[in-house]
Amino acid sequence: MLPCCRVQVVQSNRRRPVRKVHSDPVFHTPHRQAEVASGRFVQRYYDPGIGRFLSTDPVTAYEKPMTNFNRYVYALNNPYRFTDPDGREFESINPANNQKLEGYINSQAAGEFKFNDSNKLERVGDGNGSGSQTYNDSLVQGIASDKTTLIAIQPTVGNVNVADRGNGLTGQVGDKIAVVINDQSLNTVDAAGAPLVDSPATILEHEIAGHAVPQMMGQPNANAVGIDNQIRSELRTPQIPADPTHKAYDPP
Repeated sequence: MLPCCRVQVVQSNRRRPVRKVHSDPVFHTPHRQAEVASGRFVQRYYDPGIGRFLSTDPVTAYEKPMTNFNRYVYALNNPYRFTDPDGREFESINPANNQKLEGYINSQAAGEFKFNDSNKLERVGDGNGSGSQTYNDSLVQGIASDKTTLIAIQPTVGNVNVADRGNGLTGQVGDKIAVVINDQSLNTVDAAGAPLVDSPATILEHEIAGHAVPQMMGQPNANAVGIDNQIRSELRTPQIPADPTHKAYDPP
């Protein structure tokens, strides 16, 4: 369970995190200079003549998005903005929930995702083709970012009842993002005002794609409802009412 005394809830049903600038680029720290001169960048070797790493990224290459197809590039080919220590940046804090979380993610995303033995999320296949490509791309972008998002299923976070926050919330645990759902459905309304029931899988998708990943990508002003409705459109499910004020991050 997430530590009750160290979680700062930065949103509720409005899922809002913030970007932290990476301050120790592997290419410039003095203690790495000798290794860099020999082409060794900690975990991988680099050939400056061709401008590519000589060993592959641990995450398998897929054609969508195209930026991840080449396993010899690093951090979306933009190491000044991103770092990618092990290629996996979504972490489940309770292995007992891994299979359930995988089911929720794979029921909505175009690709197939799985937690590895270290509880880190990986893209392992193309899925059945019926999921959302936007959600898939959002997960892949998060995996390639320099941020870590913890994912949990639990009823409370400290003294905050997740049910009081729309059955899902996003917060901060130190320098990491925390996405929490309580595994309950949410009775709400769609864009036409008709009754709508959002499943735990949909709530998790909103938290990850609408709030956590925009923070990971340095896009705090992204509209979480707009992202959510794009995914709903691809899944052919009812959309929710537009809300231009529902941003990815808004400090409490």
